Amino acid sequence: MDKRKLRNGAIVVITLGVLSGLGTMVASAATRPGGAPSGDVALPGDNPAGPFDPSSSPTPFDPGNSPTPFDPSASPSSPAPSDVDADINSCVPVQLADAQDGGRLCTTVRRTGLRVGQALVTLTVPAGSCQGDISFRLDTGQGGTQNQNVGCNDTDRAVATFDVGREVANRTLVCGSVDATAEFAGNIGGAKQGATSANQIGFQADVDWQKLAGITGLSTHVIMVNRSGASDSNLFGDNVSPVQEIFGAGGNVAVHLVSAYAELNLLEGKLNLAGGWMNVENDFASSPLYCNYMNNGLCGDPKALPGGDIGHSAFPDATWGGRVRIRPTPDFYITAGVYEVNKALYTNAARTGFEFDVPHSQGVYVAVQLGYEPKLGADHMPGHYVIGFGYDTSRFTSFSSALPASAGVPVTTRNGNTQVWLLVDQMLIRNGPGDQDGIIALGGFIANDARNSPYARQYIAGLLDRGFWRARPQDSIGLLFTYFAMSGPLAKVQAQQMQLGIPISNAATGVQTSEMIFEANYNIHVYRGVDFRPDFQYVIRPNAQASIRNAAVFGFKLHVEF
Repeated sequence: MDKRKLRNGAIVVITLGVLSGLGTMVASAATRPGGAPSGDVALPGDNPAGPFDPSSSPTPFDPGNSPTPFDPSASPSSPAPSDVDADINSCVPVQLADAQDGGRLCTTVRRTGLRVGQALVTLTVPAGSCQGDISFRLDTGQGGTQNQNVGCNDTDRAVATFDVGREVANRTLVCGSVDATAEFAGNIGGAKQGATSANQIGFQADVDWQKLAGITGLSTHVIMVNRSGASDSNLFGDNVSPVQEIFGAGGNVAVHLVSAYAELNLLEGKLNLAGGWMNVENDFASSPLYCNYMNNGLCGDPKALPGGDIGHSAFPDATWGGRVRIRPTPDFYITAGVYEVNKALYTNAARTGFEFDVPHSQGVYVAVQLGYEPKLGADHMPGHYVIGFGYDTSRFTSFSSALPASAGVPVTTRNGNTQVWLLVDQMLIRNGPGDQDGIIALGGFIANDARNSPYARQYIAGLLDRGFWRARPQDSIGLLFTYFAMSGPLAKVQAQQMQLGIPISNAATGVQTSEMIFEANYNIHVYRGVDFRPDFQYVIRPNAQASIRNAAVFGFKLHVEF
């Protein structure tokens, strides 16, 4: 029998509703003018409209084997909002009157905690019957819509993915999440062998004041953590780039405040303002891709930035600050921010995160970042291209101040320190519908003023591959290379300190030159909200010192989101 094609665009409309914390999904299908007349989709348990016979259709799409793009471990250092712990999967028959064969519309809604993550929608038709574009439109039920065109030439399946998390969260007064991260690492080589575990429990609460009090676009965010454990890097003598990013700066207290700030979203997202107790990393030089790795060299932002200037504050600490983001087009934005510089950050003077008076304020840190976020090719492969600049107005003293006056080396002071960063990631091959479902290359370059910062430069190159195994679509492989070049002026002072037999600056036991780190890991998605990631790292010249043996580090990262 000659089967007609579904030509140039069935339009599939999906409506997502939330009632008493539970989700329902209703779907209907039609075609564009010039295509097949409209038809209906029956919900599971109903009789489908028209003569469609499910027994004669291809094997229905199985959402359990589909790529599910929602990743609860995207940013382990910063807990993400999440919601009702359940999946909603449904396949319903579709009858298109102009086609002699129907199709099946299947939906998978991935949810944890209080918030829907993403909706995966698949239209399955008889093999070879799909031609042209299928136009999917998501209606969240209260004015929010998303559109997506998906090609399906001579195939039996068209898949669209909708990121509905934000739109569903906007209909919820309060969203909250709790997650736990444990990072185990044991080393061979270095100054001393051993093994340690570093741990974090995180809590995040987001309040929608537009729903609660009618204030348009206003929301508030609070993040708190509890950190414990020890650092394996301390055992083998590396203070340049810890192998467990979750360790440190938690203040050794039961509750450490990370941030508490307000956000105002205006002009349909083209203008976004934020201010309060917050860190620079929250909006500059960071990416959810970075915490696919365990080394602190990249997760949650390149180490040379907060390590190179304390004004570039990072998770889990904050200062008073504010920023504005302008997005004139969907794929371009500019962000600018001003933050107080607290010289006591990461010390006991700011151990709880609630020290709002900032007694050690020294100046302000000004950051500007330009971003370009294209989606390339027919597969709409996402990319992120960022260039940023930071300036610290504080007063800096030369490294020679650590030498005794008898050394005869002058001590100088100067106002201001500069930082520059260039960061790139681009999907090269798509394995599935999600923004991280594919092979993604990433790279970066950071430059500091070597007169003020122990980190002169940092180079980053990495590769991520997720969705390569169809049976395990949320498993991933990560490879990362990081290179640190330390400050030349600092190295000269360290050499003089060694000659004089006095303590060496920057927690070193020798002259610091450069350090290289290779990391490889495999993320195993165990269950909804549970990921286990075996990890291997090889550190060349730990602490950037040739005097310390190279270290091989074996470990794992476990992340659970409740």
